[in-house]
Amino acid sequence: MKFSNTVKSIIRGKPGVGIMITYALLATYGYLMGIKDQGKLNLLILITIIFSTVLSLGATNIIDDYFDYSNGIDKVGDANSRTRIHLIIHNIYRPKIVLMIGLLLLIIPISSVIYFVVFLHLYYVVFFAIMAAFIIIEYAGPPLKYRYYYAGELGVFLSVIIVITGSYYLANGSMSFLSIFISIPAALIISDIAFLGNIRDINTDKVKGIRTIAILVNMKRAVIIYQSLFILAYIIILFLTIYGFLNYTSIIVFVTLPIVIYHGINFIKKGVPPDAEKTAGLISMIFMILIVISFIL
Repeated sequence: MKFSNTVKSIIRGKPGVGIMITYALLATYGYLMGIKDQGKLNLLILITIIFSTVLSLGATNIIDDYFDYSNGIDKVGDANSRTRIHLIIHNIYRPKIVLMIGLLLLIIPISSVIYFVVFLHLYYVVFFAIMAAFIIIEYAGPPLKYRYYYAGELGVFLSVIIVITGSYYLANGSMSFLSIFISIPAALIISDIAFLGNIRDINTDKVKGIRTIAILVNMKRAVIIYQSLFILAYIIILFLTIYGFLNYTSIIVFVTLPIVIYHGINFIKKGVPPDAEKTAGLISMIFMILIVISFIL
């Protein structure tokens, strides 16, 4: 039972499965980009990147739960304890054990970095690893705790950039500003989901003392910003396709645009429902599936 609950906590329920798959697709997207630009397909490296990415995301979830509890954010009876398994609040493990589980999840990602450096001489992967570690620990951990001070979405945005550009680098051993630019649409969409969660939680975040952009701009403006950022991602995809940076098949992602607009209008009219992140996460997963397919076609 403990093992099952631990896995559920790492994944964060059914919506979390979609996010895990999305991050796996982000890594695949970056790797395929790298192959297209001079690289050579190595399935072992690709699988290692995907596993490291997913485990790092799981570690982020667990470490975030630990610090949210330690900082008095997550408490018995709040939304996090009612809608999903929380290892500390539900008395499954003591806080220090939960932190240890989060850190243990990073063993494979750290081992992968060592392998890439020692055996493949891909030294810049250390830079990506340090950036990733900073984002994971400081998300809710001291001293920055940047998630509580308007920067949670920025951390998610940067995490997507790191996954895609890092995977690109591991595919062909070179750094590219183009890989950063091409990763922006996906980064906008994934960070926008975090923003949507903050819109939904405006009232509870105010009570808990969490400062978010959604609180700063108010509910109505925040929903408009959410919709605008999603549409901006599609505009950038169109721009990259027209100027030849992406395959013309990339426009296949536009089949999801009507769904985005429909849900955005509903959010403006009716407010943000509790399961809003689940819907947005599903859209982002489909978006990334279509992007990956466009590279294969």
